[in-house]
Amino acid sequence: MNECNSATINVQEFASRHFPNGALQDAYKAYMRNSGVSSRDIMRDTSLIAGKLKKRRIAFSNSMMLSIPAEEFSNIEFLPSEAGCTVLKIKGTVQTEK
Repeated sequence: MNECNSATINVQEFASRHFPNGALQDAYKAYMRNSGVSSRDIMRDTSLIAGKLKKRRIAFSNSMMLSIPAEEFSNIEFLPSEAGCTVLKIKGTVQTEK
């Protein structure tokens, strides 16, 4: 089961998955320990945000927003582009505009 769907989360696993090097991991773990967060598994309850987790939202610097069902996010490819521009390749065709 991946971390996103797991019923629990803990500081050690989160640090090793999300921080690229040992120094950042150690700093994160120290911060969490100093903040009083348990090093044991913590039960996750995403029921209050379940609706928000169903969509991925991308915000652009010009205030444009793109909202995508989370399960379809893998159908988007971010392509190399010029400075100040974002180029997306979307698997699928335009059906409607609202």
